[in-house]
Amino acid sequence: MLTHSHVNEQPFTKSGSSILLKNDDEVYIRVHMNNSGYASTVQKEFIENGF
Repeated sequence: MLTHSHVNEQPFTKSGSSILLKNDDEVYIRVHMNNSGYASTVQKEFIENGF
């Protein structure tokens, strides 16, 4: 979920596909920006805890 509307970056696009996950799955998320590449931080969480 985006935390702001990217008003000056339209059209905003994303890519990817659906991934089936169970509540007890642990996932790691790292964002990728077209201009700067992958972020240096990674978010780790269990699905049941939310993000």
